[in-house]
Amino acid sequence: MKATANTGDNAGKLDPDFGVGGLVELRPFDEDRGFEIIDSAGLQDGGSVHVIRTYDEGENYLVSFDHGGELIHRKQVILPDKIQPNTHYFFRLKYSQLDRVACYLPGVRWPSENVEDPIIHTSAVGCFLTDLQPQPGFGENGIATITPADLGKNSANRRATPKREAFAADHAETPATRAYNVNSGEAQLINGALWSVSSSYHEFEDPPFKSWISRFAPDTGELLSIYPLQPLGGTTWEPVDVHFLKEGGFIMLAHIEQQAFLTKFTDTGMLDKKFNDSGYVEMPDLDYDNSCMYVHQDRILIASVEPAIQAAPLLTLDAYLLSGQPDSTFQRKSEVVTDSVIITSPHIAVDATNRILVGFTSSMNFNSSPTPFAVMIYRFNWAGNADLSFGDAGRFVHYNVVQFKHMFLNGNEIRGAGKDFSTQLPLMFKVLD
Repeated sequence: MKATANTGDNAGKLDPDFGVGGLVELRPFDEDRGFEIIDSAGLQDGGSVHVIRTYDEGENYLVSFDHGGELIHRKQVILPDKIQPNTHYFFRLKYSQLDRVACYLPGVRWPSENVEDPIIHTSAVGCFLTDLQPQPGFGENGIATITPADLGKNSANRRATPKREAFAADHAETPATRAYNVNSGEAQLINGALWSVSSSYHEFEDPPFKSWISRFAPDTGELLSIYPLQPLGGTTWEPVDVHFLKEGGFIMLAHIEQQAFLTKFTDTGMLDKKFNDSGYVEMPDLDYDNSCMYVHQDRILIASVEPAIQAAPLLTLDAYLLSGQPDSTFQRKSEVVTDSVIITSPHIAVDATNRILVGFTSSMNFNSSPTPFAVMIYRFNWAGNADLSFGDAGRFVHYNVVQFKHMFLNGNEIRGAGKDFSTQLPLMFKVLD
């Protein structure tokens, strides 16, 4: 069969030569077992890797599919005893090297030795081969945990807490209360190590919530160093999205209380003062609970999806330079998402020709839509202008899809994973470029 051309009126439509009408059901088991996709990542050979949890036994698996949606590998992940099997937010996946998959696991709960002390929350990292077997000798079954002792004042791995940075004089006051969340973080294989930004929580410490930059040996999972992130105004950062840089250090989208920031840190957890002359950029209007970041070439892209009072929700796309300054060559976008009531879970990707794709799940307006949910993908050129040749005036829409987890790009090929709302079955779709 002749493949459908990816040009002209076909761009932004489902590929009819992919599965059935552009859709393929993802089937990691021979038997009929229900499962949910927790997170996904693209493989460098055009396939995809996913972490899934079964409904019946609550088991966790890593599975990979080729670019056509056929199962390649499946491996049950054996969690250390300290990681609670019912942790709802589980695994952040990165496929940053040809030979290994890295993942970040929150929800490690350590019982205290003091009966009056609460449980201490930390995190873990995982390292798996391309056949999804645990990296031999890495931690426990491929997973290395951060222990309370690693964070203790007398730990050989821990470095001194850096001097606290004062807020700028004109910095707005923020509320004094917070809802602690230790589920944010990231792990990435880069520069000869597995690096992680993670969070810990201990009610009887001050502050009780802390964020850390950790470095692990990629062959053994040995914790080589761990540094607390330099606080701002005496308050700890709460990570939203993290990107490690080949030249060292990392970019982090974060928040303090209800204030969002774009930040840059060194490998030792210090604010990089070369970044916007302070190490951070205040983003007072950013909805950090529904935002994501993507670093490509010398640009930091930030997408946010926000509700609007008595109006259609907005998709916002901003661009910053690695210096922390706004990119003056980029046309900031604040697109009204028509036919939607709520838009969630944004994802950013950049294709081989530097076109920017932003995807998300949309709760639809019943008066104008056939189903309650849809997956949407907008496409912009590198300057930030809508690519009107893509889909319907720059937007791909496929109805009846929820839990849109990831976009996979192989060159300009666009694929995504989600769940059919009617059948509740996970699926993969392919969109012509």
